Amino acid sequence: MDTSHIILMIVLANIIFCVLALFIKFILNYTVLKIIFSNICKNADEAFYKRSFYKVYRFGIFADLIGFFSLLLYKVATNIFYYADPDFLQELIIQFFTAIMHTGGELDIIFTVCEIIISAIFIFVFDYFMFLKKTDFTKKQRILSALAFAIFTAPYYFFIPMQCVLSL
Repeated sequence: MDTSHIILMIVLANIIFCVLALFIKFILNYTVLKIIFSNICKNADEAFYKRSFYKVYRFGIFADLIGFFSLLLYKVATNIFYYADPDFLQELIIQFFTAIMHTGGELDIIFTVCEIIISAIFIFVFDYFMFLKKTDFTKKQRILSALAFAIFTAPYYFFIPMQCVLSL
């Protein structure tokens, strides 16, 4: 199999993974938002849920992208440092689309955990300072709500090895 077929297969697998990740994130954000607001905001209407959901969903996706690109930056940097490839552009494309591919090594697990922690921190910061600041929650309720979003909607799907997606 030549390089162009491998790149195409990896690109398609990443598209499938992204759609799966967006769906998982959608379900998790909706569920956590309903649980939190049904317990704290007794008088919230459906329009409030809809407005709130799209903000939380966008912030969550943005935080996941920050975590993803932090791992991508690590993988590209280590590849350049250790395996100086003369065809840098092709290597960059391959590294971009295999950034979440696990080989089962200890470093992959450690960096994936770090990636999830980075994303969770950004989810907390975005939800606390940008979304929940505009609600009538107390400071304790905002902290607990942002913490719940960070814990329950962190991108745990980063643990799914790309080999599982490639086998679909």
